[in-house]
Order: sequence, then structure tokens, then C-alpha cells
Amino acid sequence: MGSEAWKLENCLRNCGAERKSHKSARAGRGQQPKWEIPIKINDSTRQGRIELKAGATVAVIGGGPAGAFFAIHLLRMARELKKDLKVIIFERRRSTGFHTAPCLAEVWKGCNYCAGGISPRLNDVLKGLGLKLPEEIIQSRIHSISIQGSWKIIELEVPAGREMLTVYRGSRPARRFDRYHNFDSFLLEEARKAGADVINDEVVDVQYAESGKPLVHCRVGEAETRLEADLAVFAAGVNERAGIPVDRSRILQSLQRLIPGFVPPRLRRAMIIELEAKPSVPGNLAGRIHFVEYGSKTVRLEMCSLVPKRGFVTAVLVGASVDAAANPAERQEVMRRFLELPHVRKLVSPGTQFSPTCVCSPNMVVGSARNPFGAYGRRGSK
Repeated sequence: MGSEAWKLENCLRNCGAERKSHKSARAGRGQQPKWEIPIKINDSTRQGRIELKAGATVAVIGGGPAGAFFAIHLLRMARELKKDLKVIIFERRRSTGFHTAPCLAEVWKGCNYCAGGISPRLNDVLKGLGLKLPEEIIQSRIHSISIQGSWKIIELEVPAGREMLTVYRGSRPARRFDRYHNFDSFLLEEARKAGADVINDEVVDVQYAESGKPLVHCRVGEAETRLEADLAVFAAGVNERAGIPVDRSRILQSLQRLIPGFVPPRLRRAMIIELEAKPSVPGNLAGRIHFVEYGSKTVRLEMCSLVPKRGFVTAVLVGASVDAAANPAERQEVMRRFLELPHVRKLVSPGTQFSPTCVCSPNMVVGSARNPFGAYGRRGSK
């Protein structure tokens, strides 16, 4: 599912390793271990630890899959260790106004700039944690992946007994009738059920308080509030707004001030197009994700994907033509030329009409951040 899935799986892998270390400590010493989180401090040779005491406050900035999953996992581990933690998720795009949405107390509004594919591995992780996706959230079940190169097509079947799914992560495109059912709303609701508080505030800055703890500045309308936390977790992604440069992202700027050694991940501009398929999604696209690894001399593309949904197809484009498209008109032209490529038209059954319902050009993560951890602040720093 793009960068969010990568962060989610890495978060689980790291937290799982920490859980094993706690169990080993408990078995070795015969006593209740401390609830600690290992922190790498700006230099690869030094390690520090922050102990979260009973009643500690954890601020999670961002309620997408990475933030929601972190909260769920943290609260489950805290209960296992009989620790009472207060976890607060700040998510500005949460909406409480969709009262027609069944079974969901909170609904995600807007777009989360994602193709919406859930890999077999991520599905295994969800099942292992007892999180079953409701049928209304699943847009399509994928049975195979087709990779189309300039000289050969490779078909990869989803392994027997495994599942690969497609979902929407937000409430767009607005034309779809089931827009209240989406993956991010589901996970955010699961985090709330696990005990997290979800606040519809926009975090505008994070600084160190005089105590050395992180101080979260958030805003609703014209009102600004502050929260001093024992631990702040940044899970807001790289699209504060679609395609915003790193040096203009307030959250990434806060991180760089808090952790001087922090280096943001490398980014690439992508284009995501939601295509309404009429009369329906073509049979050769239904149940199959297509990757196309080339464009043409006039449409310079390095990778394209076509992800089937319920009545829609999500197209994701990456390449020099996308990088060069500086305004909506130029992006529309790239989209038009892409849909007219002969090898793309071959994937579409005769009589099928694609109607673009929304187009965005967000950042896509193509590398890892460096030194993303920090411990304490000006006072009591290690």
C-alpha cells in the first residue's frame, strides 16, 4: 500500500522484536520488566532508553495506518505488561459528520494519496492481530499480478491460501456510493476501541518543553492548544498537502528541529488518477493488478499501475513526464496521453469508457529516512 504499508510493517517488526525482549527479561529475572522503548540518539554508537511509566501520555501525530497500528499495538502491549498508558491520536482529516456511515464512529474525509493495495504479507499481519476487514471495505480480491515490460509480460499468481486485496483509504472519489467505508476509518476505529483517544486537531508544531518532554501545538479553527507528552510519535506521512516540498512541511521541519540528525526520506512525485469505468471494470482488469514499466517517447514513464476497485480503476504514474508536469493542465495532458498509449488501450475491453473523477500529484517515498529517533530535549538530554 505504498509508503504507509512499508512504515506499518516495519513498525510491527520492530515492536514485535521488543515484545520478545520483554518476555525474555521476564523469564530470566522472574519479575515484571520495565516498559521501555529503545531510542537511537543521532549517533550510531550511542543508545538510550526512555521508560514509559504508568499514566504516561503518548501523542501520535497522524491517524493513518502507521499511527493507528502503532496505537493498537502499543495499547495491547501495555495491557500485557499491566501498564496504564494514555494514547492520543491527532488526525486533522477525521470527520464525525458522516452519521449515515454504519458501524463507524469516525470516518476519514478526503484523499490519502494511495493506490490502495494490501499485500498478502500485510493481510497476514492483520489476521495475526485479529483485525478482519469488513466486506464493505474490500473493493476487490486480487488473484494475480501482471508485469508488462517492453519485451515480455510476467504473470504472478497470488499464492494459494493467501489474500491480496484492494481498498480505498479515504472517502474519495466522491462519486462512489460506498465512500464512507474505507481502510483508514476502520483502523482508526480499531485504535479507538483499543483505548486510544482520537482528536480532530491539526498539529502545527512540536517543540521541547522546559521539562525536556515533547510539547505538541495543535489547532482547531482559530483556537490553539498544547499538550505535553512523555513520548511523541510522528506518523503524519510526507503529504501534509499533496506534493508539498519537504522544506515547506511544518511537521518535517519540527522533526528536523527536534532531532538535528534527522534526514527526511527521498521523495518522488507521483500522479494518482481515479477512473470510473463504464459500464463496468473490464474483465481482464478485474481481480488483477497490472504494472506497466514503460510509456512512450512523448509520455516518459518509468512505472504505472492499474489497480481495480468496485466500479473504478486507480492508476498510478511515475516518471519524467510526471516530474515535469507543473500545473493541473499539464497533469491532465499526461493523463490523457497515458490512456491513449496502445499498450494501455490493449488492457481495456472494447466499449469500456474511463471517466477521470479525480487526479492528484502527491509525494511518494522512494527511500528511508535516516536517524528518525530522538531522546529528551534541552534539559535532561542524553
